[in-house]
Amino acid sequence: MIGYMFDTNIFNAVLDQDIELGERKDAIYYYTHIPLDEIQQTSNEARREQLERTFHAIGGESVPTTSAILDVSKWDQCSFDSGDGFLEKIRTELRALDRACGKRLSETNQSRDALVAHTCISNGFFLVTNDKNLRAVSENNGGKVLSMDEFLGT
Repeated sequence: MIGYMFDTNIFNAVLDQDIELGERKDAIYYYTHIPLDEIQQTSNEARREQLERTFHAIGGESVPTTSAILDVSKWDQCSFDSGDGFLEKIRTELRALDRACGKRLSETNQSRDALVAHTCISNGFFLVTNDKNLRAVSENNGGKVLSMDEFLGT
């Protein structure tokens, strides 16, 4: 079986493009608290409700993040990393790449992305994302990454 984890932008793409993911016999979908936390911060109430329905319709198996970041992680849904600096390396690279591209993301958003990438890399899951910077950092650190189109085979 192949494990896949979706970045939050994938739930938006599924909703916006009315994509049916369907069941894949070779796949197990995993998720952490991160995408639902981000979805629940959507200011437009109708959009938030649609995204929550999309998230729950896709489903999957909940796993803790592989590491934790103060003020981002839910302490009952995370693990504490080995202290080897790998998470911080991912976060630093993502921050630098975002800055170089002119992206103005919050420290919290970059931390969330780093947690998702670290969890996928540590567990051998494919990260499905349309975020080019997150993809580059994940791949640079040994991650397996697909865009939505690649995941769908289009």
